[in-house]
Order: sequence, then C-alpha cells, then structure tokens
Amino acid sequence: MNFPEFKINYELLAVVIVSIITIIALINAVILNVPASPITGFATGTVYVNVSCTVSITMMGNNISFIYMTEGTTNDTTDNIPPPFRIRNDGNVVVNISVTANNSLFAENPSPTTNFNVACGNVTEEHNCTQALREVGWYAIPLSPSESPAIIANLQFNATIDEAEVDINVTVPAGTPPGGKSATLTFTGIDTSGTVCP
Repeated sequence: MNFPEFKINYELLAVVIVSIITIIALINAVILNVPASPITGFATGTVYVNVSCTVSITMMGNNISFIYMTEGTTNDTTDNIPPPFRIRNDGNVVVNISVTANNSLFAENPSPTTNFNVACGNVTEEHNCTQALREVGWYAIPLSPSESPAIIANLQFNATIDEAEVDINVTVPAGTPPGGKSATLTFTGIDTSGTVCP
C-alpha cells in the first residue's frame, strides 16, 4: 500500500504557531489584566465592643488605731498620726462613696454621734471633697446605709485623679470604761456617671 506523500511547510507551521501564541497573549493581556476589583472583590466590616460599667473601690490601709486616749480627749487622722484611710476608684465609672459602721464605737454614746466622725480628705483630686453632694466637714458615722450621705462625691476613675482620703475623728466620751473599742466601717461606691451600662 502506498501512502500519499505529504509535504509539511515548516514556514507556514511556524507562522500559525506564532499567530496562535500572539492571540492567546493578547487575550490574556486584555481579559486577565482588568483592574483587580471586579475579580478580587471588596468588602467592609464593622467592629462593635460593648464595655461594661464596673464599680470597684479599693482601700489602701484598712486599719486605724488611736492608742492611749483618755476620757474627753480627741484625736483625728488629719495630721496623718495615725494615717487616714485611702480609697481608690479602680472601676471605670465615676462614684460617690458613703460609709456606715457595724456598731457604735462607744456604748456610752451610741452612733451616730459626734464622738465618732468621718470626713473626706483630698489626695489626687482637689474637688472630691467640696461637691454639694457631700456633707461639709465632719459627719457622724451612721449605722444604717439609708442615713449615710456621700462623703466623697464624684470620685473619678482616671489613674491620676482616682484617690481620696477618709479622715476619722474620735472623742472619748465621759464615763467610758478602759479597754479597746472597735467598729468596722463599710465603704460603698455608687455609680454616678449617668452612663447606661449593660
């Protein structure tokens, strides 16, 4: 069997191959090099953070000892002998601080009495002790929270202005028998920021 003889024109074949490569390259350049946004897409997102309100107060130094007092004598912490309580707002809202005692310091003169008083002293914020919301000067320490006004008003939470002193004044009443006397004070922080918290 005889097969017909084919002659391949290599020049024509080269032109066809080069033409196909050129057409593919042009299609690639035109179609695939379109701006990126239609191919890759573009999206935006939103981040939402809900920060809860926190009322947190810390006592720095939680014990005051008036030693060697006699009937009729008065001592207080305004001269730092003994040192006063210091209270710090560790929360993230402005607070008012009130105080109550668990019992009368002197059974002979039940609380609230002028023999056992509390007052605000400035530490880092000059205005915590001069607000209209708190009593001015010494205030008899009550036993009931309902009788306890804010002794520190609007204590801020920023690190440089978040502390106040709480001074205590004691006068030993006449007829007090010798021996140790004690009362536990409870300090309560109330959110006054007006912020609506979750």
